[in-house]
Amino acid sequence: MKTHTHDHACTHCGCNDPFGKSLLNAIVVETDINVEVSLQTLPLPNQADKNSSKPLIISGGTIRPVTQGDADKIVEAIGAIGGNIIAVGTLQHVKTAVELAVNQKKQQIDKTQSQQVQQERINELTITHQKLTSDQTLLPGLIDPHVHTCGDALISKFTSFSGIDNQMMRPDYDLAYIKDTLTEAIAKYKDKEITNNTWVLGKDIDPSFMPFDGDLLTTLDLATLDGLNGATKEDPKYPLAILSASAHTLYINTRASEATWDFWAEYAKEEQSAGEKTPLLLWLEKTRPTTYQSFKNELGDKSKAAKMAFIDKYNGQLQEMEQILWALCAIPDDQLALYINQKSVIESLDALLTNALKKGMTFLYDAALTNEQIRFLQKYETALPPVRIGGALEYADLNGIQQAIDCPKTSEYQYTFTGNIKLVADGSNQGLTGYQYQSYDCYPPTPADAYIKNSKGIFNFNMKMDTFPAENTNNLSFPVMVNTAINLKGWPLMIHANGDNAIDNTIEVYKTAYNTAIDIGYTPLDWANMRHRIEHCSLLDIYRIEDMKTLSLHPSFLIGHVGYWGHAFEQIIFKEQARKSLDLCQSSIKSGAKITLHSDFPVSPIGTLRLMEQSMTRITEASPAIKNYTKSFIENNEVGPISSPVRDLNTLNAAERLTGSQALAAATYNAAWQCHADAWVGSLEIGKFADFVILKIDPVTMKDPFLRMRHTDNVLETWIGGEKVYSLKTNKIKDDDKSDVGINVEVDVEINSPVCSS
Repeated sequence: MKTHTHDHACTHCGCNDPFGKSLLNAIVVETDINVEVSLQTLPLPNQADKNSSKPLIISGGTIRPVTQGDADKIVEAIGAIGGNIIAVGTLQHVKTAVELAVNQKKQQIDKTQSQQVQQERINELTITHQKLTSDQTLLPGLIDPHVHTCGDALISKFTSFSGIDNQMMRPDYDLAYIKDTLTEAIAKYKDKEITNNTWVLGKDIDPSFMPFDGDLLTTLDLATLDGLNGATKEDPKYPLAILSASAHTLYINTRASEATWDFWAEYAKEEQSAGEKTPLLLWLEKTRPTTYQSFKNELGDKSKAAKMAFIDKYNGQLQEMEQILWALCAIPDDQLALYINQKSVIESLDALLTNALKKGMTFLYDAALTNEQIRFLQKYETALPPVRIGGALEYADLNGIQQAIDCPKTSEYQYTFTGNIKLVADGSNQGLTGYQYQSYDCYPPTPADAYIKNSKGIFNFNMKMDTFPAENTNNLSFPVMVNTAINLKGWPLMIHANGDNAIDNTIEVYKTAYNTAIDIGYTPLDWANMRHRIEHCSLLDIYRIEDMKTLSLHPSFLIGHVGYWGHAFEQIIFKEQARKSLDLCQSSIKSGAKITLHSDFPVSPIGTLRLMEQSMTRITEASPAIKNYTKSFIENNEVGPISSPVRDLNTLNAAERLTGSQALAAATYNAAWQCHADAWVGSLEIGKFADFVILKIDPVTMKDPFLRMRHTDNVLETWIGGEKVYSLKTNKIKDDDKSDVGINVEVDVEINSPVCSS
């Protein structure tokens, strides 16, 4: 199958993560990895192990079960046993229900067992009654419905140059900061000499967070990159390579450009050495020959002039995996092994999931799973923190969709279950690659041919209806891909679309598929129950929102577009269009959509409370005036109220702010609903998992949430399946102590009287 590539710079979108997909095989080698795995054959969790939690009652404080998405409803208590919610309502009702369930389980104890064993079983059914204080709040476990779990884990050892730290914008994020961070990273190499052959690798750099260069974004070209470490012609320093936040662009300095060209100029296919090899070496042996075929046209006659032409042509930027591999495969084996290895990946995943639990998050939905990633996560499930994971299978063309399995139907939760097929229609707006009708206001006007070709972004597919699969002449027909996935394979879709033109194309292909569905016998309700999504859905208007309502399409907003990137959108990228059209959350809710909020991690950090906060305030955090408040908050852990004039000037479309109740529903019930997980999570209803979080704030009624709601210390405890898996006081994961956050806990003997054995 022909690889789909394009020559644009999709620099800030985690979707369609090519880096993570390719490199996974560098740390784990599977046999027959291209064979599709039917999720219907995957083993279900051992229910005896998963649902072994003791009987539990929690009352007091403010308990919001978010029943059917109603975040304003408050109850006195909840009750759980065996990992599931069995009662919600008044304390007396919950006590009665839990007592009845316990007595039933006691009656089921095998009476042929010894008295000691029977008593142990009875002791396991002792009810714990935890009483919240008046200022504490219990909510369903928080959800992020669009993340990328494995891609960032593969490069966890790369030095981070992110413009965000602990969910806060760095007030000093500029080229000077990048230079200082690089200097600090080099200092850590003290145990070995840095030479002009020692590669230094980084990640997470984001030019759109840096101060503007007049009417343009900061440009990371060769001159800028060489300036980071003071490289000159006389002293070219070391090869430097830094991945953008999305891993779609690799920035390389002159020395790295030279090293890349030199490697391939001298390349000869490696001999297959004998003996045991690491997965990384096996991957390199497989990848380098095909990468050489991709690069060899750049070698020309292998002269010095050809080398300089290559360096000038790319000017420090390699785009997409095909070009990124040119540099990656040129790194010496021993150096690459220091950065990319299985141990680092597992440690990074452990850190990510631990961080999720500390932020009250109990479920993550990966927006670009592959079968290799599914098998890898399943292999290490028991070794990782117990965050629930599901996701979407991503395909890039019609051929891939045709080879996919039909959508599996299951009513049981499965670790890494898949609920969608994912397609990526365009790039990202902050990367100037979202597909637009009008040219980006800040797109560089020269060279003219590049402006004409790329200034309106890119579209990954085409809108032609004709396909000839045998000849593979139109493998990128957007209408046929969508119709095949929905009407032939039965899959719900989530389609990434940022630019206004891409969103219109996405609505159009959904409409075509809808008409076909009705023609072949589906009802409008059947279609609505598939819960099709548009991811990011950045630029909307009343007409698009109405079309989405008609087709039962639901948006998932990368709300960091407002909070983190809103200043750049408003000032130079979109200007007036951003003020009118960016992330129309409130308008979408009023149309009847079940909207969600996501991080697109690692594009922005995980933290569902932060997502809620940004949707409620819509303050543009990168603006200079707001950065001063952020700096004060970082230094003092508190900040005074923002004056009304400053707040008004730095709030992007205040009419689109969400209420606390709306934001909570989007982060729990709606998120589970969009991910086809609402039978298990998203609200505290009878039969669902007892997954919840206890906070020291109430996000629904919090008066001034800006910067305060996202604070990790707001999360006191996180529970999954009726078991406490994180406690702030002890800072422990999977902590068994049930009285460590200043909450009144007691063994409720009154409703737990022994049942006499016969």
